[in-house]
Amino acid sequence: MLGAMEESFPRGVEWTRPEGGMFLWVTAPRGMDTKALLPKAAERGVIYVPGHGFFAGRPKVNHMRLNFSFPSEEDIRTGIATLGAVLGKEGVGRRAPVPMPKA
Repeated sequence: MLGAMEESFPRGVEWTRPEGGMFLWVTAPRGMDTKALLPKAAERGVIYVPGHGFFAGRPKVNHMRLNFSFPSEEDIRTGIATLGAVLGKEGVGRRAPVPMPKA
């Protein structure tokens, strides 16, 4: 998934590099609402978890969680390319990954 994101996600999108678990945490540029973007991605066959529910108090609306434990490698590549295209249509440029903070 990380490699597919490097290839397909536009600038302005950042993500963690987990050392385990089941999800990647993705941060889109400020002003992008991942909950509002979800129907556009779903129309193209891609579902993710908007980050709204992971914040106490007022949510930061430009986050999402992507599951990498269930889909096949082929489905991940196709889904990430599709999601990258959807993000690109929303006006996001090209970016670089961010390291996952150490505990």
